[in-house]
Amino acid sequence: MIDKVEQDGETVRKVPFLELPAVVSGQTWLPKEGWLSDFCRAEKHQGRKVLVYVRQTGTRDIQDRIQEALEASGLRATILSGNVNPRKREEWIEKRTDSLDVLICNPKLVETGLDLVQFSSIVFAEIEYSLYTLWQALRRVWRLGQTKPVKALFSVYDGTMEAKALALIGKKMKAAQLLYGDEVAGAIVPDDDGDFLTQLARDVLKGAKLDDLQSLFADESRVSHNPLGCPTLPSAPIPVVQFTLQTWQQWAEEHNYVKKSTKRGERAVTAQNQPSLW
Repeated sequence: MIDKVEQDGETVRKVPFLELPAVVSGQTWLPKEGWLSDFCRAEKHQGRKVLVYVRQTGTRDIQDRIQEALEASGLRATILSGNVNPRKREEWIEKRTDSLDVLICNPKLVETGLDLVQFSSIVFAEIEYSLYTLWQALRRVWRLGQTKPVKALFSVYDGTMEAKALALIGKKMKAAQLLYGDEVAGAIVPDDDGDFLTQLARDVLKGAKLDDLQSLFADESRVSHNPLGCPTLPSAPIPVVQFTLQTWQQWAEEHNYVKKSTKRGERAVTAQNQPSLW
């Protein structure tokens, strides 16, 4: 529909936007929200607490909806907002840890200075475009004092722009890991989100093919030998050594110290140039 309005002899054409219905209505949960609830519930059964990161916490705040979806599944979820004083955030979380299963917040609120070893699983419900913020947010859980294996998951819809963004972030993470090794978290400096979005837009417009996420992180040729582990590389496998019990006679025959006996009761003959033990 087009409206024409006369202003000082000029015709102004107004074209209204298309009417877009709400993405969700009522208690209908999106597939990602349903998966998140199932995952957090499974972690709870294993005695693990989950830290959920989201980017949209301002004008289009989705934290309340995620909390509602989690609580509908019987989970105890709490939101860490920006109103909490940065110096008191760790204390604020510590007081509520025993009474919650999931903590929801923006990764920028906890990217520096906090030890959140009470949580052992991290879910990025939305992709964080800043590699610096993403890496620092990961380090909040993977720190000294953590007694459980750490899980870090990225929730995306396959074939969407956020999947392409995650693939691009993955390439940056691998490049940083190759350059800085296990000390990458302290070497990366804050970057500009705009540069990342510009690069993403260019790759999409050029039709650049990004690596599949599974193949991107499935590099088995590189492992971490750090005794504390690594957030991006698998730990080196522990070699399994199999031992078999042997008699002295079997060991000596295997190493050619004596010749094998051919008949029962026949005494073994000492190998040439070897001193006899009898």
